[in-house]
Amino acid sequence: MPELPTLRVAIVGCGTHGAQCAALLENARLVVTCDRDPRRAAALAAQAHACFATNDLAEALSFLPDAVIIATPPKHLHLIALESIQAGSHLFLHLSQDPKPADLDAVLVLAQRARRTVMMKTMELAPVMAAFLMRVREFVAR
Repeated sequence: MPELPTLRVAIVGCGTHGAQCAALLENARLVVTCDRDPRRAAALAAQAHACFATNDLAEALSFLPDAVIIATPPKHLHLIALESIQAGSHLFLHLSQDPKPADLDAVLVLAQRARRTVMMKTMELAPVMAAFLMRVREFVAR
């Protein structure tokens, strides 16, 4: 079996949920953090090796991450997900509240059209994150 690639990951939303996700990245490299508060983005980026911090989503996506972890309030989900999928990234959603069904449906339709994986934290984070990273690694290896 060929060795699976190390994933390039971006985290959008660098508060508690973003930090939880960053701590669980295995066989993945955090390449960029993004938050409306540049200090929060910088603080999370400082915990990773050679990670860039920004408060601009377009700049974060210019790093071409394989996966984007969205750890923001649900009201920002649709725009962040749309731009991330258009940039070619797979998505992991770790939202502070359940999103509106219409927003989630729109994200899933976009992801399906673009042949991208979307997973959302609905239970304990660690096993869900591990499953997501393995699925994206397999997809990227194709």
